[in-house]
Amino acid sequence: MAGTAVFAYDGSEDAQRALTVARDVLQVERAIVVHVRVLPPPPIIGSDPEGGEFGSRDDVTERQADRVAADGVDAANRAGFDAEAVVETADSMTGVWRTVIDVAEQRGASAIVAGHRGLSRLQSALLGSVSNGLVNHSHIPVLVVPRTRA
Repeated sequence: MAGTAVFAYDGSEDAQRALTVARDVLQVERAIVVHVRVLPPPPIIGSDPEGGEFGSRDDVTERQADRVAADGVDAANRAGFDAEAVVETADSMTGVWRTVIDVAEQRGASAIVAGHRGLSRLQSALLGSVSNGLVNHSHIPVLVVPRTRA
């Protein structure tokens, strides 16, 4: 086994399943678990609606992102990978797949792996689909693991 895979990881069951399936499909040892936090838009006027100083929400979001990434590393290690976490920030859902591709290119990954959340066409149009963005824009092979049927 050789090589590295970059995993788009959001903490969902679909992302966890993708780690397990990828271990059986790909011939890679290393996993780079990328969690991209999407920043909320800045307030238009006034103070923070939560009553704190501006930025306090960002601190909470950053801690949460670190926890999700650490959970992803634990899941990747349990799946048999030598894993590390990367936490990045984007300003939109489109920025998520762009960021995952950037990390994969920078790290010389042989594949990108993502779970498929099964969004409806309307949800994908409104929110964007990370897996679709990866498939349509990456020059690195992409493995999209579908949801299990209930």
